Amino acid sequence: MITLIEYILESILSNELSKELKMEKIDPDIAEKILSENDGFKKLGSKDSKEIIYWPVSQHYKIMFKNKCLGIFALFDFADIDIAWNAYKGDRYLQFSSDFTAGIFRRPLARIERLDRETFIKKAIYVTYLETFPNAIKELDISPIATIKVFFERLIEFCKKEQKTYICAHGKDQRVTSLYCKCGNFKLLKKIFNDDDIKFYDKFSNERTGLDNGVYYII
Repeated sequence: MITLIEYILESILSNELSKELKMEKIDPDIAEKILSENDGFKKLGSKDSKEIIYWPVSQHYKIMFKNKCLGIFALFDFADIDIAWNAYKGDRYLQFSSDFTAGIFRRPLARIERLDRETFIKKAIYVTYLETFPNAIKELDISPIATIKVFFERLIEFCKKEQKTYICAHGKDQRVTSLYCKCGNFKLLKKIFNDDDIKFYDKFSNERTGLDNGVYYII
């Protein structure tokens, strides 16, 4: 359990991070280089960028604090799903996963928000990947939890500016999924799935990772 002193220190660090933490847009090739140099792909459970859904059609960013890269992430705008289909006709995985991923998130949310497909894709952002670098965070003597909290605050601010309503993501495992929920106040997608949703999902995949680790945030 966190002590009062630890809580106060974390709050102070969060305030400092809020003032100085920056998100710098980078090209996909630079993102690939940074991840490769920090064992990022391995930590994400991928061999390279080709195994990360939406990589070629995502916007990539560095998380910077005091000229140090604390992490890296990418965002995919669901509004670009049809563009992704047309631009990457040779990539069957991308073609399939684009509408499939949108379908996974839209079905349960549609029941709550009465969304149709067009409304959803205009209002949703997907976190393609998120990887922080513990060594850089430790070197600056800052709290990993505070870093993640401030990141989510900035992400929400960004989505508000872009007039987005939904932030969707998949944790690579239960630990990361828990971080989304505890630090970012995301909710588990599976909590709002009903039997029909699960049947829809199981038609396309025998893996339950996407269902178990899917999270969402409604702004």
